[in-house]
Amino acid sequence: MDRTGIDEAAAEAVRIAFEEMCQTAVFVAEPGAPLEAIVATISLRRSPPGLLALALAAETLEALARRYLPDEPPSDELLHDAAGEFANVIAGQLKTSLKGTPFHFDLSTPRITLELPTLADPILLGFECDAGRLSLIISLP
Repeated sequence: MDRTGIDEAAAEAVRIAFEEMCQTAVFVAEPGAPLEAIVATISLRRSPPGLLALALAAETLEALARRYLPDEPPSDELLHDAAGEFANVIAGQLKTSLKGTPFHFDLSTPRITLELPTLADPILLGFECDAGRLSLIISLP
């Protein structure tokens, strides 16, 4: 599987995650992370190690979190938990798609930051939904 296969598997993972968790259609768009984003990062445990980062603007994250957890007030803690869960489900879907390939990995727990990771030669994917834009950054060397 080349990088094109990873791109396609990741796009499908994002689509499935948000359709199932938030009942929201997500479409591939031009790559580009929000300038100010909440970033959920997951280490992809393999040799060599990789990384998956989901970046969402605060407004986009809040709209999606309200759909995912409609009975919970949108505190910072809830929003961070939702971002981590979205990234975890996407990474899990991607892991399943890459099983049996040289790119298969194990997952770490999500870590929430306000900064995008600096990676050499990452795969950058952009998405749009009715709640706003989001970005997925993947490093699978």
